[in-house]
Amino acid sequence: MRLSKTLLISAALAAFMAVAVAQDAPPATDSNGDTSVAAPTTSNDASDAIFFADDDDGSDDPEVTPDTAVDGDDNGDDDGADGEEEDSNAVHGDNDDGDAEEEGDDSEDQQASSLVKRASHRRRRAVPRKTIAIESKKSFCLLLPPKAGGDIAKSEGGAIAYCINPHTSTTPGALKFPSGFIKSAHLRHNRGAHDYVQVTGRIDRTKYKLLKNDQGGQNDIKSTKGSACAGYNHFVQLIEPNDNIYCLRCCIRKEDCPTGKSEKGCRAIISNGNYN
Repeated sequence: MRLSKTLLISAALAAFMAVAVAQDAPPATDSNGDTSVAAPTTSNDASDAIFFADDDDGSDDPEVTPDTAVDGDDNGDDDGADGEEEDSNAVHGDNDDGDAEEEGDDSEDQQASSLVKRASHRRRRAVPRKTIAIESKKSFCLLLPPKAGGDIAKSEGGAIAYCINPHTSTTPGALKFPSGFIKSAHLRHNRGAHDYVQVTGRIDRTKYKLLKNDQGGQNDIKSTKGSACAGYNHFVQLIEPNDNIYCLRCCIRKEDCPTGKSEKGCRAIISNGNYN
């Protein structure tokens, strides 16, 4: 019995000495003499830190939207449901009909860019002083008589482009409207199969010396040779000095720009326009 106790005590002492020696031993090294470190155990604790590389802040990359193609055939792709319209308030003053929604500068700039880049529909070469455009309610053009005070109807064939911002690639050679000639502008864009953009509003005829008794006339791709509306196949424009109003619509489809009833005036041809 004493022998068994002695053996047990000896075994315990041997185990204790082995542990002590292991603790005092130097850390293991690899073939390069570097100290090896055991991999840490994984943890599901939410407090564990996570680090990103210098070029990765953990945020998602911004979505990149490709620009609309500038060249190509007219494929008739719809930008939205038929009949969906966008309307904006006048450049000067309020829109009295209350139906329009005010657009911020950023939204308007995006819309302007969208309208211009829709050049996949362009089929007519831009002719200097004959090409007009509707880029936004703050940037558009009209065809006017080549000389101040000219009769609108009698000058249809020789009309030239005047713009708010004439120095653009879409309207080469265009001139700038006389100061104060455009009094208001209301933009409307119909998206879909019947795609068109229009601008309507008021003018001050005296700024271009137009006559009070001039009942106006119509410009389109036939009446004004070489004329075109950038980004569209057809357009119809009327200026009525006697009533101090104007209207312009640029269309993909001919039927959306009716040209056979100019005597009825803006309010009949572009009946959804705002002439305040």
